[in-house]
Amino acid sequence: MLTRFFLIGCGFLPGLMALGQARASFSLQEAYTALEERYPALQNAGVLESIYQTELAQLDIALLPSLTLHADGRLQSESTQLESSEMSLPIEIDQPLVSVRAYAEARYNILDGGSNEAQRRLKKAQLQSGLQGIEVERFALRERINQLFINIETLRQQAGVFDLSLQDLQARKEQVAAAVAYGSLLESELTKIEVKELEIKTQQDNLKLRLDGLFGTLYQLTGIPLRPDAELQFPQMESPLNIPALERPEQPLFQSQREAILAQSDMIEARKKPQLNAYAQAGTGYPNPLNILDNNIAPFGLIGLQLNWQITDWKKSQKDKELLSLKAQQVQHSEATFNFNLETQTANYLAEIKRLTALIAQDKNIAELQARILEQSAAQLDEGIITSADYITQLNAELLSRQNLLIHQTELLATQLEFWNERGAF
Repeated sequence: MLTRFFLIGCGFLPGLMALGQARASFSLQEAYTALEERYPALQNAGVLESIYQTELAQLDIALLPSLTLHADGRLQSESTQLESSEMSLPIEIDQPLVSVRAYAEARYNILDGGSNEAQRRLKKAQLQSGLQGIEVERFALRERINQLFINIETLRQQAGVFDLSLQDLQARKEQVAAAVAYGSLLESELTKIEVKELEIKTQQDNLKLRLDGLFGTLYQLTGIPLRPDAELQFPQMESPLNIPALERPEQPLFQSQREAILAQSDMIEARKKPQLNAYAQAGTGYPNPLNILDNNIAPFGLIGLQLNWQITDWKKSQKDKELLSLKAQQVQHSEATFNFNLETQTANYLAEIKRLTALIAQDKNIAELQARILEQSAAQLDEGIITSADYITQLNAELLSRQNLLIHQTELLATQLEFWNERGAF
């Protein structure tokens, strides 16, 4: 039995430890950071750096001398034949039909036309483009956190509205119960209030379950446990009418993409320049590869220089550069389109802020008036002037006015948060 309780306790221990470690506050920026640390795709930054270093190492190796072993054997249908008796020459040449060579060749690139250095610049530009692409993906993750924070805050405020309504109902319930006990009101009047109380509690339970789900999702994304009453901290934002500067990670991404494209032009230039290689061969051949008069197996060796210089390419390099320029121009147009689409949202954002601000002001006035009417209805209910149904009708109206105020306040926060986030303000 003791063992059983011990095992059960061990099962609950991780949950209790997590609860004990649950945080009482959590900022939006902290949530961004926590999600970024856990998101697998963002770990590719280190992989890209390793790939880049490996590519540089490959380019370093390409500058080193190469040593290659060669072997070939041939059977010819015809070979060089020169008889002295026919041509009255002092020598005879009788090359065998079979030839075999085995040799080692060392080769060193003296001049590559700047090809290696051009490849290094290209790899660097591609690395920057890849890293900036990860930054864009990192930025896109924020929308998930923003939506969770807004939804949690909205449900919490709705729960607060229900709490106030339940407090009003509880006060009226006690008054009506007393009146029913004295026989001045019917039992049905108390039942109506109890039914409304159960309806609001049911809505509260629904809100609690939805909050549990949102907190669970936030925990899965960030790995940080929060207390149910944890304070969610939004970034400090100035007046909603202020327009922050546009600082999106896509902008440097477009720039790095253009640089990666234009860096290929260096490769085109290097291709047009002369390339000089030094080489040396040493081996054995049959017959002697260097002496046609020697038909025996003989060692041989040679050294030399090899120059490659493409004099004309029929304007292929020019066309390649034109193609790169067009691709860079295409990226530039994509950047302009991206900025254009963001800037065109400003007018709609300002109009939405103006609309919501006006609605909130109206909602506050309506909520205050509905609260006064509800207070009067409560007094009338206590005096038996109106029924519970009349009071509940007014309670619903007052509850609706506060919910409308809450909805529009949340919409204002969400609109500003979304707009500022899209412009990269935080």
